[in-house]
Amino acid sequence: MAAGIFYCLLLLAGYLAAEINTGCCLCFYTIPAMAMMLLEAALAAHLALNQHWIQELPEDRTGELHNLLSFIHNNLDLCKWAALAIFATQALSLLLAMTLRAMLSARTMDYDSDEDFVVIRRPLLVAQPPAP
Repeated sequence: MAAGIFYCLLLLAGYLAAEINTGCCLCFYTIPAMAMMLLEAALAAHLALNQHWIQELPEDRTGELHNLLSFIHNNLDLCKWAALAIFATQALSLLLAMTLRAMLSARTMDYDSDEDFVVIRRPLLVAQPPAP
């Protein structure tokens, strides 16, 4: 539940970063998103490489863990594709955030201020006498 709430807050930060279009907000989205993806990859590697991970879980008195494991075993292909789709979506959002950040920093570096140039403005409707 805590991971889900964290993801919701992370996605909110990503949405705000895209709306506000500032580099600081994009960093607040990109860094935790990268950390969560690395944590997910480490957890998936641990589950794939450690065959005895089920023994490390506490005893389940309700039997829901057995139901979940039998569902995953029966629908293993569907679960693999769902996990791959979730991971690909996260990677795409991270790639888009880094692209937006790169576009933002390139745009702000070429900023020229109007204060550097002296602009003499003359009123359009007021007739001025000619210079002697």
